[in-house]
Amino acid sequence: AQLWSPPVDVVTEDARVLASGAASSGYAPSDGRTIVPMVRLGAYLEGAMPNPTGALDPEWQGKLEATIKAFADQGVYVLLDIHQDAMASTNGGAGLPWWMTAYMQSTAGQVPGCWLSCCKKDSYITTPEHPLRTVIPDALLKPLEQLGITIPTVQIVNSTNPWLAYSVGGDAGNPRSMNVGNINMRANNNDAAWQMSTLLMTPQVQNVAWRFYRAHKYRRDKAAIFDHYMTFVRYLLTLWERYSNVVALELLNEPPFAGLPHISRAKTSRTDLFDFYAAVLGELDADPTPTRAPIVIEDIGGTSLSPALAAIAQIVGIDDISNTALAKLKEWSAKDQLIYEFHWYASSLTQATLQQYFRGAQFLVG
Repeated sequence: AQLWSPPVDVVTEDARVLASGAASSGYAPSDGRTIVPMVRLGAYLEGAMPNPTGALDPEWQGKLEATIKAFADQGVYVLLDIHQDAMASTNGGAGLPWWMTAYMQSTAGQVPGCWLSCCKKDSYITTPEHPLRTVIPDALLKPLEQLGITIPTVQIVNSTNPWLAYSVGGDAGNPRSMNVGNINMRANNNDAAWQMSTLLMTPQVQNVAWRFYRAHKYRRDKAAIFDHYMTFVRYLLTLWERYSNVVALELLNEPPFAGLPHISRAKTSRTDLFDFYAAVLGELDADPTPTRAPIVIEDIGGTSLSPALAAIAQIVGIDDISNTALAKLKEWSAKDQLIYEFHWYASSLTQATLQQYFRGAQFLVG
């Protein structure tokens, strides 16, 4: 089984270190607020729903809740984070269950709302028939070269059928472990490759993110994708009610830029993401029992984009948040139930866009 939650004794020791660090920090806010230790705890949909039935795994739930309680016993607060990186193990990352991206691949030629530009050759998973590669439209290559932007490329260290191991339908390992079991995936999801956004520039990630953001709009994809996600959201919200140290639920870690190589899809990437957020909040508003927990959202990327993605976003011209989504977000902000989050990585990229994220937060509040 995947080690989604470490042993409780390890969590307890980590919690003690966090609590001790907060107590001995010496920091005292001038307004008299109390310093408390808090951890951002990743919760993976692929861990919670390992099978296409969409049922939550009791063993996974038990381990997650034991982890939360271990933090609570040491006075450590928890921000629950629906985590993903590169969307799924079938892309070399983590987050969505492999069977969900396999569904997207099996219906690649019948994507709801995409009658002309979608076909069965589009890649949602990595297999011998759908090799991992970076995808930048020709119209953007020359401008990027003129800007001196280094374009990431996929690395292959074993060229013997490089994408067979752990692939969907390959009978060469469980697809949920492709991110760590396939040696060529490891060549493209190491730290250096992450900094280049190699995986984020692949058609697999671009297509999966684009379709995931839009799944709430269409009956078939809503049933196969969005409704399973909402089951997960609702379960995690019960933990806020049952554990006093759970402070909020984050809907999606560092949401990827999406839609390439189709420039028209990429332009609406931000619009689609915030429409997705609004759909989640709308579903919760329709529940018979009101949601009391704060909800955390991030903008595209959640932090500074890589140089290549930042340049592409600027060249393409990203569409803004829809009025409908903005109205829903402001409703939740007015209830003090919306937190706008961005991630700080000590680099010139993050420093350069810090004010942009501050302006984004003020826009949602104002």
